[in-house]
Amino acid sequence: MNGGITLAVSTIVFLLASIPCVGQTDTWHDKVAPTLLESSADEPIQFLVIMNERSDLSKAALLPTGEEKGRFVFDELTRTASRSQANLLAHLRQMGVEHRSFWLINALLVHGKTTLLKQLASRDDVARLVPNPSVAADIPSPPQSQPTPKEINATEWGIETTNAPDAWALGYTGQGVVVGGNDTGLEWDHQAIINQYRGWNGSTADHDYNWHDSIHSGGGSCGADSAVPCDDHGHGTHTIGTVMGDDGGSNQIGMAPDARWIGCRNMDQGVGTPATYIECFEFFMAPYPVGGDPFLNGDPSLSAHVINNSWGCPPSEGCDHDSLLEVVENVRTAGILVVASAGNEGSSCSTVASPPAIYDATFSVGAVDSSDDIAGFSSRGPVTVDGSDRLKPDVSAPGVDVRSCLPGGGYDSWNGTSMASPHVAGLAALLISADPTLVGDVDKLEDLIRTSARPITTDEGCGGDGLSDVPNNVFGYGIMNALAAVDCIDCDDDNLCTIDQCSFEGCSNDAVEDGIECDDSLFCNGEDVCFSGECQHEGDPCDEGDECSSTCDETEENCLAPSGTPCGSSATPSACDSPDTCDGMGACALNILENGEPCDDLDPATANDSCQPGGICQGEPTGVFFHPPSAGCGCALAGETPSRKSTLSRIIGALI
Repeated sequence: MNGGITLAVSTIVFLLASIPCVGQTDTWHDKVAPTLLESSADEPIQFLVIMNERSDLSKAALLPTGEEKGRFVFDELTRTASRSQANLLAHLRQMGVEHRSFWLINALLVHGKTTLLKQLASRDDVARLVPNPSVAADIPSPPQSQPTPKEINATEWGIETTNAPDAWALGYTGQGVVVGGNDTGLEWDHQAIINQYRGWNGSTADHDYNWHDSIHSGGGSCGADSAVPCDDHGHGTHTIGTVMGDDGGSNQIGMAPDARWIGCRNMDQGVGTPATYIECFEFFMAPYPVGGDPFLNGDPSLSAHVINNSWGCPPSEGCDHDSLLEVVENVRTAGILVVASAGNEGSSCSTVASPPAIYDATFSVGAVDSSDDIAGFSSRGPVTVDGSDRLKPDVSAPGVDVRSCLPGGGYDSWNGTSMASPHVAGLAALLISADPTLVGDVDKLEDLIRTSARPITTDEGCGGDGLSDVPNNVFGYGIMNALAAVDCIDCDDDNLCTIDQCSFEGCSNDAVEDGIECDDSLFCNGEDVCFSGECQHEGDPCDEGDECSSTCDETEENCLAPSGTPCGSSATPSACDSPDTCDGMGACALNILENGEPCDDLDPATANDSCQPGGICQGEPTGVFFHPPSAGCGCALAGETPSRKSTLSRIIGALI
């Protein structure tokens, strides 16, 4: 009896399971990028599996040093990835599917067939599947013939005009700073960059923790998985040369000659993928030995402080504009500055359109020539591809006829925002060498570079830019200035020269007398503050738009000022220094009049008269001009009208 019931129940359950539920739909397609769904059946493809689980990295902002931030972010991300990917990794191994696991973003690179898409997208722990296309980076082509050490310019023009030598003279040359070259690779033993390689001690090379190759097949002249730094294109060698190149002789081609570089090849002969870019970002955030395990051997204490990215991953070639967003944001959260070229798609507006330049977490750089003109090819903002209308670039830097080193021991001049970005990466190295506490403080690094830039206006009107707008969507905040940026490190609230008030000429300790005009090279002393080109005496500055010649009130929103000076608001008598009050024309006045009495601020004999507290001055002052009675000025309580008698008395007095 019981056996029969069991059989019947099992049969019913089986039948019910075979009947589709009402309203149930096959939703796995929604997780798969359309370009993957368009692939032919059984076609070999590679794609990224983005997992659902994310780490909470919010505590990183509370940590005081860059090393602590890096360790925290690395530990959290690797822990999350290891735990959440475990079941899927076991499944892929069981099926014999080629894959690579990432921790910087909780994702895996999978090599398989289209038949895998439904199986993986149907999993609850998978968020989405996105393509991993091979993307030809927007970088200059290598020269057809072998360049030679000719046209030596000693210190190159881009280094000179951005005032890097002046920063060197102060003792800031990039010492103690590590910059990551995320590019086509590097010719590590080129005479201009060998002494700057962290893996070189002057006699022997150690590539562990200093070099990684993310190209695992192909690789051109370097082959795949090169165990030593190698450049199969030339672009990576050229860009790192602009960051720090110096052969010790007449080739001073770099911004920060005493900085150190570590490298990762993210492109195969100029062609990269989102996966190769992610792999290199992981290496720069937590380097590991050649052939090592990024999860087990990664060491965030050896990370880069700055990463230069002279490449783009355009959505037009299949690169999802969100593919690298989380990657770059996590790197920044770890306290590493991500610098990127804006792109070479100008001169139209909204041509900053490719990751990583489009992101708010990236410091993007446009290109100018030696005349401070924007390069025609330099991409303009605002960013519209992600719907943000974000202003880009952040700043501009030399990017035309930039001479740097190339594989084979030579040098050549190239054009591109690829050449501009490393100038800014080198500037960041100078800043950190001037103030090592900037390691991990990406916000302050970016603020220093932006606010010290030499402002340049434009008439191109991108994003609604006005003729006098700075920042704008062509130059950003202006052209980078190394000396001014270094000088502005000392601009703080203690000397009333805040970062926001720093000019491109930097801060000065020169005392300036009250009332003397101050300009971009002159600042007030510690008791004064410079506002709108004039030195204002005593106290802290009020809100933007107020000018204090004395002190601020308790709210720090209104100026307390003596007779005859502007007060913050005609409706706030407290804006004047006692016993003065604020008259109805926005000035401080001493003479207090009763309601109904005329006030006449244009008459020198009765200047500065004012209504009693609680009263307001209505109408315009008559002074020496005749006004109709309705326009006469008299004292009244708020909402009242001055008496006709007092108004007529004013008019008669004005005509005598």
